[in-house]
Amino acid sequence: DTDDVREALVVLSCGRAQATLHISQPPVFAGADVKSVRLTGENGVAYRDEAGAYVITSADAEKLVVSSDRWQEDLVLERDQATSYQEDELIWKVTLPLRGEGTQQVLFTAQGAQGAHVKQTVSLQPQNEEADFSGSVDVEVREDGVYASVFVTRSADRIVLQDANYSELMVYTPENAFVDYAPDGDRNSRYVRWTMKLPDESHPAFLVMGEYAVGVVQEDEAEAGFALYSQQDTFWRGVKYRHSDLETSGCAIFALSHALQLLGYEGEEILPENLARKYAFCLVEGGTLNSTLVGNAGDDLGFKTRYDLYENLSEIVDKTRQGAMWSFMVAKGHIAAVVGMSEDGKMFRIIDSAPSATFERTEKDTMYMLSDDGEYVPILDLADVPGSRFYLESSGYNGMEYWMTAEYVAKQGVRLIMPVEKE
Repeated sequence: DTDDVREALVVLSCGRAQATLHISQPPVFAGADVKSVRLTGENGVAYRDEAGAYVITSADAEKLVVSSDRWQEDLVLERDQATSYQEDELIWKVTLPLRGEGTQQVLFTAQGAQGAHVKQTVSLQPQNEEADFSGSVDVEVREDGVYASVFVTRSADRIVLQDANYSELMVYTPENAFVDYAPDGDRNSRYVRWTMKLPDESHPAFLVMGEYAVGVVQEDEAEAGFALYSQQDTFWRGVKYRHSDLETSGCAIFALSHALQLLGYEGEEILPENLARKYAFCLVEGGTLNSTLVGNAGDDLGFKTRYDLYENLSEIVDKTRQGAMWSFMVAKGHIAAVVGMSEDGKMFRIIDSAPSATFERTEKDTMYMLSDDGEYVPILDLADVPGSRFYLESSGYNGMEYWMTAEYVAKQGVRLIMPVEKE
Protein backbone atom coordinates (compact mmCIF):
# COMPACT_ATOMS: atom_id res chain seq x y z
CA ASP A 1 0.00 0.00 0.00
CA THR A 2 1.30 3.45 -0.88
CA ASP A 3 0.04 6.90 -1.70
CA ASP A 4 3.24 7.84 -3.49
CA VAL A 5 2.88 7.35 -7.23
CA ARG A 6 6.65 7.38 -7.66
CA GLU A 7 7.63 4.93 -4.90
CA ALA A 8 6.33 1.64 -3.47
CA LEU A 9 7.45 -1.18 -1.17
CA VAL A 10 6.36 -4.56 -2.58
CA VAL A 11 6.46 -7.88 -0.66
CA LEU A 12 6.41 -11.00 -2.81
CA SER A 13 5.57 -14.35 -1.21
CA CYS A 14 6.01 -17.85 -2.60
CA GLY A 15 5.30 -20.51 0.02
CA ARG A 16 7.52 -19.84 3.02
CA ALA A 17 9.90 -17.61 0.98
CA GLN A 18 9.50 -13.85 0.86
CA ALA A 19 11.28 -11.12 -1.08
CA THR A 20 10.99 -7.40 -0.48
CA LEU A 21 11.38 -5.06 -3.43
CA HIS A 22 11.70 -1.28 -3.29
CA ILE A 23 10.38 0.14 -6.57
CA SER A 24 10.85 3.78 -7.42
CA GLN A 25 10.37 5.98 -10.49
CA PRO A 26 12.86 8.84 -10.93
CA PRO A 27 11.22 12.25 -11.53
CA VAL A 28 10.95 13.36 -15.17
CA PHE A 29 12.74 16.68 -15.79
CA ALA A 30 10.58 18.94 -17.94
CA GLY A 31 12.39 22.29 -18.00
CA ALA A 32 11.87 24.83 -20.77
CA ASP A 33 14.24 24.64 -23.76
CA VAL A 34 16.06 27.20 -25.86
CA LYS A 35 15.86 25.55 -29.27
CA SER A 36 17.78 28.02 -31.41
CA VAL A 37 19.23 31.53 -31.54
CA ARG A 38 19.55 33.45 -34.81
CA LEU A 39 21.14 36.87 -35.12
CA THR A 40 19.25 39.40 -37.24
CA GLY A 41 20.78 41.57 -39.90
CA GLU A 42 22.80 40.61 -42.93
CA ASN A 43 25.01 37.64 -42.08
CA GLY A 44 24.29 38.14 -38.40
CA VAL A 45 26.20 41.41 -38.19
CA ALA A 46 26.41 42.89 -34.71
CA TYR A 47 26.57 46.66 -34.85
CA ARG A 48 28.84 48.77 -32.70
CA ASP A 49 26.40 49.21 -29.82
CA GLU A 50 23.66 46.63 -30.25
CA ALA A 51 22.68 43.45 -32.04
CA GLY A 52 19.34 41.79 -32.69
CA ALA A 53 18.45 38.14 -32.19
CA TYR A 54 15.47 35.85 -32.74
CA VAL A 55 15.21 33.16 -30.07
CA ILE A 56 13.01 30.07 -30.38
CA THR A 57 12.02 28.34 -27.13
CA SER A 58 9.68 25.55 -26.17
CA ALA A 59 6.06 26.58 -25.71
CA ASP A 60 6.16 26.10 -21.92
CA ALA A 61 8.71 28.90 -21.39
CA GLU A 62 7.47 31.51 -18.93
CA LYS A 63 10.53 33.75 -19.18
CA LEU A 64 13.55 34.27 -21.39
CA VAL A 65 16.64 35.40 -19.50
CA VAL A 66 19.55 36.86 -21.47
CA SER A 67 22.81 37.44 -19.62
CA SER A 68 26.42 38.42 -20.25
CA ASP A 69 29.42 39.08 -18.03
CA ARG A 70 29.56 42.53 -19.70
CA TRP A 71 26.18 43.56 -18.33
CA GLN A 72 25.30 44.76 -14.86
CA GLU A 73 21.77 43.32 -15.11
CA ASP A 74 20.23 40.47 -17.09
CA LEU A 75 17.57 41.09 -19.73
CA VAL A 76 14.38 39.34 -18.60
CA LEU A 77 11.48 38.97 -21.05
CA GLU A 78 8.11 37.76 -19.78
CA ARG A 79 5.95 35.34 -21.75
CA ASP A 80 3.65 38.09 -23.06
CA GLN A 81 6.67 39.78 -24.65
CA ALA A 82 7.22 36.89 -27.06
CA THR A 83 6.88 38.01 -30.68
CA SER A 84 4.70 35.08 -31.77
CA TYR A 85 3.25 31.80 -30.54
CA GLN A 86 3.38 28.55 -32.46
CA GLU A 87 1.86 25.19 -31.54
CA ASP A 88 4.97 23.90 -29.80
CA GLU A 89 7.28 26.91 -29.55
CA LEU A 90 7.61 30.60 -28.78
CA ILE A 91 9.57 33.13 -30.83
CA TRP A 92 11.22 36.09 -29.06
CA LYS A 93 12.79 39.17 -30.64
CA VAL A 94 15.62 40.51 -28.48
CA THR A 95 17.85 43.59 -28.75
CA LEU A 96 21.27 42.91 -27.23
CA PRO A 97 23.30 45.85 -25.88
CA LEU A 98 27.02 45.45 -26.57
CA ARG A 99 29.75 46.66 -24.22
CA GLY A 100 33.31 47.56 -25.09
CA GLU A 101 35.47 45.85 -27.63
CA GLY A 102 36.22 42.22 -28.49
CA THR A 103 34.18 39.03 -28.60
CA GLN A 104 31.28 38.97 -26.17
CA GLN A 105 29.48 35.88 -24.88
CA VAL A 106 25.71 36.08 -24.43
CA LEU A 107 23.78 33.31 -22.65
CA PHE A 108 20.09 32.58 -23.39
CA THR A 109 18.06 30.65 -20.80
CA ALA A 110 14.38 29.71 -21.01
CA GLN A 111 12.63 29.31 -17.66
CA GLY A 112 9.41 27.37 -17.18
CA ALA A 113 7.32 25.92 -14.39
CA GLN A 114 9.70 22.94 -14.12
CA GLY A 115 12.85 25.05 -14.31
CA ALA A 116 15.39 25.67 -17.05
CA HIS A 117 16.71 22.94 -19.29
CA VAL A 118 18.70 23.74 -22.44
CA LYS A 119 20.79 26.92 -22.44
CA GLN A 120 22.49 28.40 -25.49
CA THR A 121 25.43 30.76 -25.81
CA VAL A 122 26.33 32.92 -28.82
CA SER A 123 29.51 34.87 -29.45
CA LEU A 124 29.20 38.43 -30.76
CA GLN A 125 31.98 40.44 -32.33
CA PRO A 126 30.88 44.12 -32.51
CA GLN A 127 31.59 45.64 -35.90
CA ASN A 128 32.51 49.24 -36.51
CA GLU A 129 30.35 50.82 -39.17
CA GLU A 130 30.38 53.74 -41.56
CA ALA A 131 28.89 56.90 -40.13
CA ASP A 132 25.29 57.33 -41.25
CA PHE A 133 22.23 59.44 -40.52
CA SER A 134 19.21 57.90 -38.86
CA GLY A 135 16.53 60.20 -40.21
CA SER A 136 15.47 63.67 -41.30
CA VAL A 137 16.67 66.93 -39.76
CA ASP A 138 14.60 68.87 -37.21
CA VAL A 139 14.99 72.65 -37.47
CA GLU A 140 14.23 74.78 -34.41
CA VAL A 141 14.14 78.56 -34.15
CA ARG A 142 15.45 79.84 -30.80
CA GLU A 143 16.07 83.32 -29.43
CA ASP A 144 19.78 83.07 -30.18
CA GLY A 145 19.53 81.57 -33.66
CA VAL A 146 18.41 78.62 -35.77
CA TYR A 147 19.46 75.09 -34.80
CA ALA A 148 19.37 71.78 -36.65
CA SER A 149 19.14 68.43 -34.84
CA VAL A 150 19.74 65.03 -36.41
CA PHE A 151 20.41 61.49 -35.16
CA VAL A 152 23.61 59.82 -36.39
CA THR A 153 25.52 56.66 -35.57
CA ARG A 154 28.11 56.89 -32.80
CA SER A 155 30.93 56.47 -35.30
CA ALA A 156 30.28 59.99 -36.69
CA ASP A 157 33.02 62.51 -35.93
CA ARG A 158 32.43 65.21 -38.58
CA ILE A 159 29.32 66.70 -40.25
CA VAL A 160 29.50 69.23 -43.09
CA LEU A 161 26.75 71.77 -43.78
CA GLN A 162 26.32 72.55 -47.50
CA ASP A 163 24.12 74.87 -49.53
CA ALA A 164 22.08 73.90 -52.59
CA ASN A 165 25.18 74.33 -54.79
CA TYR A 166 27.11 71.85 -52.61
CA SER A 167 29.35 74.62 -51.28
CA GLU A 168 30.61 74.13 -47.74
CA LEU A 169 29.02 76.45 -45.20
CA MET A 170 30.19 74.97 -41.91
CA VAL A 171 32.02 71.98 -40.49
CA TYR A 172 30.74 70.55 -37.21
CA THR A 173 32.64 68.33 -34.78
CA PRO A 174 31.86 67.37 -31.16
CA GLU A 175 33.82 70.49 -30.19
CA ASN A 176 31.44 72.99 -31.84
CA ALA A 177 28.18 70.97 -31.79
CA PHE A 178 26.20 69.65 -28.87
CA VAL A 179 26.33 65.84 -28.96
CA ASP A 180 23.87 63.99 -26.72
CA TYR A 181 25.16 60.45 -26.25
CA ALA A 182 22.07 59.40 -24.25
CA PRO A 183 19.16 61.06 -26.09
CA ASP A 184 16.64 58.65 -24.59
CA GLY A 185 17.76 58.42 -21.00
CA ASP A 186 19.81 55.33 -20.26
CA ARG A 187 18.87 53.54 -23.50
CA ASN A 188 21.89 51.94 -25.18
CA SER A 189 21.32 53.17 -28.71
CA ARG A 190 23.51 53.05 -31.79
CA TYR A 191 22.45 56.64 -32.41
CA VAL A 192 23.34 59.96 -30.80
CA ARG A 193 21.78 63.37 -31.36
CA TRP A 194 23.86 66.17 -32.83
CA THR A 195 22.46 69.72 -32.38
CA MET A 196 24.18 72.40 -34.47
CA LYS A 197 23.70 76.16 -34.71
CA LEU A 198 23.26 77.20 -38.34
CA PRO A 199 25.33 80.20 -39.49
CA ASP A 200 23.40 83.45 -39.85
CA GLU A 201 22.26 84.54 -43.32
CA SER A 202 23.05 81.09 -44.74
CA HIS A 203 20.83 78.97 -46.97
CA PRO A 204 21.53 75.43 -45.77
CA ALA A 205 20.45 72.51 -47.92
CA PHE A 206 22.32 69.38 -46.79
CA LEU A 207 24.13 67.84 -43.87
CA VAL A 208 26.83 65.53 -45.21
CA MET A 209 28.87 62.70 -43.63
CA GLY A 210 31.11 60.82 -46.02
CA GLU A 211 28.85 59.38 -48.74
CA TYR A 212 25.65 60.11 -46.80
CA ALA A 213 23.53 63.27 -46.81
CA VAL A 214 20.19 64.46 -45.45
CA GLY A 215 18.22 67.53 -46.44
CA VAL A 216 17.78 70.53 -44.16
CA VAL A 217 14.32 72.11 -44.23
CA GLN A 218 14.61 75.85 -44.84
CA GLU A 219 13.52 77.95 -41.90
CA ASP A 220 10.77 79.68 -43.86
CA GLU A 221 9.42 76.32 -45.09
CA ALA A 222 9.31 74.59 -41.73
CA GLU A 223 6.27 74.65 -39.50
CA ALA A 224 7.56 76.19 -36.31
CA GLY A 225 8.32 73.63 -33.64
CA PHE A 226 6.97 70.65 -35.63
CA ALA A 227 8.81 67.31 -35.55
CA LEU A 228 7.74 64.71 -38.13
CA TYR A 229 8.54 61.36 -36.54
CA SER A 230 9.72 58.40 -38.59
CA GLN A 231 8.49 55.14 -37.09
CA GLN A 232 10.85 53.04 -39.24
CA ASP A 233 13.82 54.84 -37.69
CA THR A 234 15.46 52.24 -35.44
CA PHE A 235 15.89 55.00 -32.85
CA TRP A 236 12.39 53.97 -31.70
CA ARG A 237 13.26 50.27 -31.47
CA GLY A 238 14.39 50.58 -27.87
CA VAL A 239 11.61 52.94 -26.71
CA LYS A 240 9.24 50.76 -24.71
CA TYR A 241 5.49 50.78 -25.36
CA ARG A 242 4.00 48.31 -22.89
CA HIS A 243 5.08 44.83 -24.10
CA SER A 244 6.29 46.22 -27.45
CA ASP A 245 8.18 49.29 -28.68
CA LEU A 246 7.38 52.39 -30.71
CA GLU A 247 9.07 51.14 -33.88
CA THR A 248 6.77 48.09 -33.93
CA SER A 249 3.53 49.44 -32.45
CA GLY A 250 3.73 53.23 -32.20
CA CYS A 251 1.70 54.48 -35.19
CA ALA A 252 -1.27 55.73 -33.12
CA ILE A 253 1.09 57.39 -30.62
CA PHE A 254 2.92 59.22 -33.42
CA ALA A 255 -0.35 60.28 -35.08
CA LEU A 256 -1.56 61.78 -31.79
CA SER A 257 1.75 63.60 -31.23
CA HIS A 258 1.72 65.02 -34.78
CA ALA A 259 -1.83 66.34 -34.41
CA LEU A 260 -1.19 67.85 -30.98
CA GLN A 261 1.93 69.63 -32.20
CA LEU A 262 0.03 71.26 -35.07
CA LEU A 263 -2.74 72.29 -32.67
CA GLY A 264 -0.14 74.24 -30.71
CA TYR A 265 0.50 71.89 -27.80
CA GLU A 266 4.04 72.05 -26.45
CA GLY A 267 6.13 70.40 -23.78
CA GLU A 268 7.45 66.96 -22.95
CA GLU A 269 4.02 65.43 -22.30
CA ILE A 270 3.28 65.19 -26.04
CA LEU A 271 6.60 63.54 -26.94
CA PRO A 272 6.00 60.01 -28.30
CA GLU A 273 8.01 58.29 -25.55
CA ASN A 274 6.01 60.07 -22.82
CA LEU A 275 2.65 59.42 -24.51
CA ALA A 276 3.63 55.75 -24.83
CA ARG A 277 4.52 55.57 -21.16
CA LYS A 278 1.35 57.32 -19.94
CA TYR A 279 -1.08 55.46 -22.21
CA ALA A 280 0.61 52.05 -22.28
CA PHE A 281 -2.69 50.47 -21.21
CA CYS A 282 -4.13 51.30 -24.66
CA LEU A 283 -1.88 48.72 -26.35
CA VAL A 284 -3.45 45.26 -26.54
CA GLU A 285 -2.59 42.10 -28.47
CA GLY A 286 -4.10 43.36 -31.74
CA GLY A 287 -2.63 46.88 -31.55
CA THR A 288 -3.52 50.22 -29.98
CA LEU A 289 -7.14 50.87 -28.99
CA ASN A 290 -7.21 54.24 -30.74
CA SER A 291 -10.55 55.33 -29.29
CA THR A 292 -9.22 54.71 -25.78
CA LEU A 293 -5.97 56.53 -26.55
CA VAL A 294 -7.56 59.63 -28.06
CA GLY A 295 -10.37 59.69 -25.51
CA ASN A 296 -8.10 59.53 -22.48
CA ALA A 297 -5.65 62.04 -23.97
CA GLY A 298 -8.55 64.39 -24.62
CA ASP A 299 -9.61 64.19 -20.97
CA ASP A 300 -6.05 64.82 -19.79
CA LEU A 301 -4.98 67.52 -22.26
CA GLY A 302 -8.27 69.31 -22.74
CA PHE A 303 -9.09 68.82 -26.41
CA LYS A 304 -12.51 67.90 -27.76
CA THR A 305 -13.11 64.34 -28.96
CA ARG A 306 -15.57 61.49 -28.71
CA TYR A 307 -15.33 57.72 -28.79
CA ASP A 308 -17.46 57.33 -31.93
CA LEU A 309 -15.98 57.76 -35.41
CA TYR A 310 -16.95 60.65 -37.68
CA GLU A 311 -17.96 59.21 -41.05
CA ASN A 312 -20.11 61.96 -42.58
CA LEU A 313 -17.97 63.75 -45.16
CA SER A 314 -19.66 67.16 -44.93
CA GLU A 315 -19.34 67.12 -41.14
CA ILE A 316 -15.64 66.15 -41.38
CA VAL A 317 -14.99 68.94 -43.91
CA ASP A 318 -16.82 71.49 -41.76
CA LYS A 319 -14.87 70.67 -38.60
CA THR A 320 -11.58 70.56 -40.50
CA ARG A 321 -12.28 74.11 -41.71
CA GLN A 322 -12.73 75.02 -38.05
CA GLY A 323 -9.23 73.74 -37.30
CA ALA A 324 -9.87 70.14 -36.29
CA MET A 325 -7.25 67.42 -36.63
CA TRP A 326 -8.08 63.72 -36.90
CA SER A 327 -6.56 60.34 -36.07
CA PHE A 328 -7.71 57.45 -38.25
CA MET A 329 -6.95 53.98 -39.57
CA VAL A 330 -5.33 54.97 -42.84
CA ALA A 331 -4.82 51.30 -43.77
CA LYS A 332 -5.52 47.97 -42.10
CA GLY A 333 -3.70 47.87 -38.77
CA HIS A 334 -2.08 51.29 -39.24
CA ILE A 335 -2.94 54.76 -37.85
CA ALA A 336 -2.05 58.21 -39.28
CA ALA A 337 -3.20 61.81 -38.78
CA VAL A 338 -5.34 64.13 -40.93
CA VAL A 339 -3.97 67.65 -40.42
CA GLY A 340 -5.60 69.76 -43.14
CA MET A 341 -7.35 69.80 -46.49
CA SER A 342 -7.42 71.51 -49.88
CA GLU A 343 -9.49 74.68 -50.32
CA ASP A 344 -12.23 72.79 -52.15
CA GLY A 345 -12.41 70.12 -49.45
CA LYS A 346 -11.75 67.28 -51.92
CA MET A 347 -8.28 66.29 -50.69
CA PHE A 348 -6.98 65.76 -47.16
CA ARG A 349 -3.41 66.29 -45.98
CA ILE A 350 -2.00 63.24 -44.13
CA ILE A 351 1.01 62.89 -41.84
CA ASP A 352 2.11 59.28 -41.62
CA SER A 353 4.90 57.97 -39.38
CA ALA A 354 5.24 54.76 -41.45
CA PRO A 355 4.06 55.39 -45.03
CA SER A 356 5.51 52.07 -46.18
CA ALA A 357 2.74 50.31 -44.25
CA THR A 358 0.07 52.41 -45.96
CA PHE A 359 1.62 51.98 -49.42
CA GLU A 360 1.79 48.19 -49.03
CA ARG A 361 -1.79 47.82 -47.74
CA THR A 362 -3.72 50.13 -50.08
CA GLU A 363 -4.36 50.48 -53.79
CA LYS A 364 -1.66 52.27 -55.75
CA ASP A 365 -3.82 55.34 -56.47
CA THR A 366 -4.67 55.98 -52.81
CA MET A 367 -1.72 58.22 -51.86
CA TYR A 368 -0.98 61.47 -53.71
CA MET A 369 1.72 64.13 -53.70
CA LEU A 370 1.19 67.77 -54.68
CA SER A 371 3.24 68.76 -57.72
CA ASP A 372 4.82 72.19 -58.29
CA ASP A 373 2.01 73.11 -60.68
CA GLY A 374 -0.68 72.33 -58.09
CA GLU A 375 -1.74 68.93 -59.42
CA TYR A 376 -2.33 65.89 -57.17
CA VAL A 377 -0.21 63.08 -58.60
CA PRO A 378 -0.62 59.43 -57.49
CA ILE A 379 2.42 58.10 -55.64
CA LEU A 380 3.63 55.06 -57.54
CA ASP A 381 6.88 54.74 -55.59
CA LEU A 382 7.64 56.27 -52.19
CA ALA A 383 11.15 57.01 -53.44
CA ASP A 384 9.57 59.67 -55.71
CA VAL A 385 8.30 61.71 -52.75
CA PRO A 386 10.54 64.75 -52.07
CA GLY A 387 12.61 64.22 -48.92
CA SER A 388 12.10 60.43 -48.93
CA ARG A 389 14.66 58.29 -47.18
CA PHE A 390 14.79 54.49 -46.99
CA TYR A 391 15.96 52.81 -43.76
CA LEU A 392 17.89 49.68 -44.65
CA GLU A 393 17.69 48.20 -41.14
CA SER A 394 13.91 48.31 -40.95
CA SER A 395 13.16 48.14 -44.69
CA GLY A 396 10.83 51.12 -44.68
CA TYR A 397 10.62 54.83 -45.54
CA ASN A 398 10.77 57.82 -43.23
CA GLY A 399 7.68 59.65 -42.00
CA MET A 400 5.97 61.60 -44.79
CA GLU A 401 3.26 64.09 -45.63
CA TYR A 402 0.99 63.23 -48.57
CA TRP A 403 -2.64 63.63 -49.68
CA MET A 404 -5.70 61.38 -49.90
CA THR A 405 -9.15 61.90 -51.35
CA ALA A 406 -11.83 63.11 -48.96
CA GLU A 407 -14.03 60.14 -49.91
CA TYR A 408 -11.35 57.65 -48.87
CA VAL A 409 -10.78 59.37 -45.52
CA ALA A 410 -14.49 59.55 -44.70
CA LYS A 411 -14.96 55.90 -45.66
CA GLN A 412 -12.27 54.91 -43.15
CA GLY A 413 -13.83 56.99 -40.36
CA VAL A 414 -11.88 59.50 -38.27
CA ARG A 415 -11.48 60.45 -34.60
CA LEU A 416 -11.74 64.10 -33.60
CA ILE A 417 -8.81 66.01 -32.04
CA MET A 418 -9.94 69.61 -31.60
CA PRO A 419 -9.43 72.34 -28.97
CA VAL A 420 -12.55 72.91 -26.90
CA GLU A 421 -12.69 76.63 -27.64
CA LYS A 422 -12.93 75.90 -31.39
CA GLU A 423 -15.80 73.41 -31.04
